[in-house]
Amino acid sequence: MLQIEATDLNLPTDHPMHLGFDATRLLPRADVVLVLDAPVPWIPRVVSPQDGAKLIHLAPDPLQSRYPYREYEADLLITGTSAAGLPMLADALRETGAAAKVEAAAGKSPDCATRCSRRAPRCWTARAASSR
Repeated sequence: MLQIEATDLNLPTDHPMHLGFDATRLLPRADVVLVLDAPVPWIPRVVSPQDGAKLIHLAPDPLQSRYPYREYEADLLITGTSAAGLPMLADALRETGAAAKVEAAAGKSPDCATRCSRRAPRCWTARAASSR
């Protein structure tokens, strides 16, 4: 999990899923980016996702309609809270068998999702998506 321009600490810095605060190293390499509750997920003149990356925004207002101008691309906008959406995403990944593939791509053991979901149910999918 990257916490770019974090105003709140969402994950302890010593947690194995914490990837720091600097997106310039990982964001350009990610093939899937899950943005959670972030009106400004990155600064385009500093760093941007690679062309072809799948961009998913999950937030109560994923269009951030309170801002008069916002130009962030998205392949999928999901309206909802991250507290509700992330456990559903983790369940869907497990049910389809995709969790093992995601963990393998991230270099994790097959039971990583189960262990991490007990400690921090939101973290493992974000790391897998951003660590490629």
